[in-house]
Amino acid sequence: MEYRQLGATGTSISAIGFGCGTAGGLMNKGEPREQRAIVERAVDAGITYFDTAPNYGEGLSETNLGRVIRELQVRDRVQIGTKVGLLECDMPDPQAALRTIFESSLRRLGVEHVDILFLHSQVRFEPDDRSISAPHARTVSRILGKLKSEGGTQLTGFTAHGDTDAVKELAYAGEFDVVQAYFSAANPSSGFAGVSGGQQDFGGVVVDAASAGLGVINIQPLSAGGLLDQAHPYARDFTHGRLLNAGARLANLAAEWRLDSVYELALRFALAKPGISCVLVGFSSMEQLEQGLAWSERGGLAEGYVQRVLDVVGSHH
Repeated sequence: MEYRQLGATGTSISAIGFGCGTAGGLMNKGEPREQRAIVERAVDAGITYFDTAPNYGEGLSETNLGRVIRELQVRDRVQIGTKVGLLECDMPDPQAALRTIFESSLRRLGVEHVDILFLHSQVRFEPDDRSISAPHARTVSRILGKLKSEGGTQLTGFTAHGDTDAVKELAYAGEFDVVQAYFSAANPSSGFAGVSGGQQDFGGVVVDAASAGLGVINIQPLSAGGLLDQAHPYARDFTHGRLLNAGARLANLAAEWRLDSVYELALRFALAKPGISCVLVGFSSMEQLEQGLAWSERGGLAEGYVQRVLDVVGSHH
């Protein structure tokens, strides 16, 4: 397993992380014995980072991840990240709302602290009922900083979704340690501004965040399963088939290069991006984990291959 520095935090992290969300679905739909076996294999293979949230399976992901970590007695070998989602309606008393959410997460996980705590809200200049304003996101960053000083979390972070310029401002504000950014072969715009495959242009936020010293965790490198023509029963495809054409074009590239699959192409494309500390994969099965481990050992795609992916994505809107 390759390990990378998590920005300027002084912490290292495995280049591949274990996503415990609904995209993979293992930690909220899998059988307990299966969950334990797959996590045990991941830890033995050197994966250190496990990412969860209160809303993954309505708390099941945190509960099951916590149980497995206790059963395996590996808390000292793993980094746990979880999240708090606040909205504008929480702003009259954001500290109380945040602490309520976080304390519930700690109880479900069965831990006294986490390693990274993220603000998981969409950040917008003009917030709606599903987002938070940019100034209020800065307010939340200070509350997270207080939790950090109290030992509740080692690091603080935010998810780069919402208005592109708002999240880029947040990255440069110097108030967070880590950012989670969407980056995939179907929409690489957070790493290559302007190349979005007809989706939201994230304006190179990975580059901006890394240059500001933030650790970058790449979420949805397979576009939440949207690049795969066949999903595992546990998995949830958030794209509802919108990316199947992009997936087919990328699969053709993978075949031309004699890669094993579009999964290998997407994973190694993400691993090749400078500034990304950890590529988070939502594993659904032991087979997917073994494939991910094997392909990550082959390293990131060479520069010429990365450019071919960008050419293919950039020529279709």
